[in-house]
Amino acid sequence: MKMRIKIVLAFIITAGAAVFAGCGSSENMTVTQDDHQIMSAVSGGDETAQSEEISEDKVSEDAIPDNETAETSSGAGNMELINTYFDESRYSEDTGNVYFRSFGNHILCTFDTEKAYPRLAGTLQKLADDEEKAFRDEIREYDRDALDFSRQMGDSETQAYYSHYADDVLKRADDKCVSFVRVLNGFLGGAHPDYYYETYNIYPRTGERIRLSDVVADQSKLNGILEEKLTSDYPDVEYFDLHENLSEYDMSALDSGDQDGNYVYAYDFTLDPDGIAFYFSPYGISAYAYGDQVVKILYDEEPSLFKEDFAADGAYISYITDLDNKYAVDGKAEQVRVEKTDLDESGYFQTVSVSRGGETVSKGELYCYGLRSFIMHTDDGKDYIYINTSMDDDVTQLLVAGLNGKLTLSDGGGIYNLQYRYYYDEGNGRYGDILPLDPGNMELGKRCDLLSTYSAYGEYEAGADGFPKLKGDYLRIPDGYTLTSKAELQTDVVDEDGTVTDKDVLIPIGENYTLYRTDGKEIVDAKLSDGRIVRLILSDGLLQLVNGVIEEGDLFEMLYYAG
Repeated sequence: MKMRIKIVLAFIITAGAAVFAGCGSSENMTVTQDDHQIMSAVSGGDETAQSEEISEDKVSEDAIPDNETAETSSGAGNMELINTYFDESRYSEDTGNVYFRSFGNHILCTFDTEKAYPRLAGTLQKLADDEEKAFRDEIREYDRDALDFSRQMGDSETQAYYSHYADDVLKRADDKCVSFVRVLNGFLGGAHPDYYYETYNIYPRTGERIRLSDVVADQSKLNGILEEKLTSDYPDVEYFDLHENLSEYDMSALDSGDQDGNYVYAYDFTLDPDGIAFYFSPYGISAYAYGDQVVKILYDEEPSLFKEDFAADGAYISYITDLDNKYAVDGKAEQVRVEKTDLDESGYFQTVSVSRGGETVSKGELYCYGLRSFIMHTDDGKDYIYINTSMDDDVTQLLVAGLNGKLTLSDGGGIYNLQYRYYYDEGNGRYGDILPLDPGNMELGKRCDLLSTYSAYGEYEAGADGFPKLKGDYLRIPDGYTLTSKAELQTDVVDEDGTVTDKDVLIPIGENYTLYRTDGKEIVDAKLSDGRIVRLILSDGLLQLVNGVIEEGDLFEMLYYAG
């Protein structure tokens, strides 16, 4: 019989060796790609977890609004998804220290995408709301135990506390499917760390979750392929009765749990751009010490297995977890992994390593505390990994791995402060990072320190060397940076294309300059109160000169620099 436990989620800072001793280890232990090192843990219960199911009523084509039909016909080019964050943590009234850390991230639509894909937006919002409610329920149930545990561990060298963490990782977003895996981690004072996965696949137009029975034509054939790949990809794993276990799964079930008095086992799978991936959590088909297993079946590897064509049409982006990521590289499924190594006692790491199959390359002499990465398949058939590392003082560095042919890893001569565009919709209370979805059209931000500190945004594409290339000449500066002059300035007026239309125009004292765009290097264009665009050229140095004639602090009343 299949072994199952109730898994409850967690975060624990570094060792806590006494708590976790004697339970074995796993080479596949997940450490999620959050800003700090996260170690997962679980309570030692044997109850089965139950999840609330989203209504799966079929949505007829006639029920889809005209605007949605028009908007979704062109694919992911008009779809924007954001990585949002939540935190339900509890702090001790006595010490102010956290005793129950409960946090995570979810994937939601921007407001414009919600108007174009209302059913997709509704499904994503419900999945996020249900998960956060489960977190709050968990806190209420274990609040007293968590506080007692924190007090017991208060004198230990490493602070330990109950925790609950969820990381939603986007595997694919286009007009065929939105698919993501939720990595759940937890600790409720049990014997050892653990984690498990939930997967979600959604038709963008209808918002309906996709069942495996909608995708796969023959369960017996599928299970045979899974048995073969599991035993060949993980030869050292001792499985429970694999054939019997897989036969208990129900392809029509969306989630594992009690349904009408019977416990149903659902396959956890994502519809990746290049193939279908199956996730088996610890305790699912093998003992905890063997960790998780991930199997990838490429669409063109077993075409007769699939009822519907889910292969991506052309270029795509898929985000990388710390699981066994497998992707189609040079025509075959390869294991691809990004890892942080050389960690110090504070969780900072010095080295990033990228593996493809049995090959590994590394980049050292870093001093980072977090990273996020995605794999990118371009229109010309090339595959790259973008790795964005986080450093102190909000500094980021971009590394790019080339996956075709010989594995490579480069910093491109030093690309700093390029980051996801930050999205903030105050009216709807929605904020987070916009996730790039298309290698030919990635909206990225760059931190600039030109007449103030801000992130300016632009459209980028993958260049011939894989590194991002700005489409056009300028980055957009967000609203809110208006500077008032306290001195005259002679400068040029330019048009929207950047062409000079009037030279050496005298701008009087008291004029408002609204920062408009920048090349991210030395040029800042600002709009005056009458709508004219003026060009300001900044010299390099601690005290920036504007147009080579006046210090910025002498020209403007107030500048907005961070740090």
